[in-house]
Amino acid sequence: MRRLIEANIPSIQLVVLGKIHPDLADVIPAKKLQRLRPLSSRRGRIDPRMITSRQPTAGTLTCNGKQQHRNVLLPNGDVTLCCMDFERRHVLGNLLRDEYEDLFEGRIFSEIADRMNGTDGFLLCRTCEFAKPEPECRSPARAL
Repeated sequence: MRRLIEANIPSIQLVVLGKIHPDLADVIPAKKLQRLRPLSSRRGRIDPRMITSRQPTAGTLTCNGKQQHRNVLLPNGDVTLCCMDFERRHVLGNLLRDEYEDLFEGRIFSEIADRMNGTDGFLLCRTCEFAKPEPECRSPARAL
């Protein structure tokens, strides 16, 4: 790594997820280092030897990473809640038959909002690293 840095390649950028390894802290100049958020377990789908999945969050929660605003449009027209919904557990609707705005007024989105406010039932967000527990109960519109 030291030789790579000493080569003084102008376009080189080095990325660290979380904390930089102590052996590299004195080798890599700060201006060449991009710090990104720590690794995500992809909602418990990554080998636990790489990163430990978090225990499910109980009660009211919000999405600290705002993933619920990063919907995914699939080739068949389905729209999932967020980019982490690999199993398509929260399909909000389909743009071949639904207007985008209507996806956030339907039964599925309402159930998700209720579950983020503490209602029982499956909610993918409970095992996500971006889930942030909320101490008070909030209305569905404020949770999302």
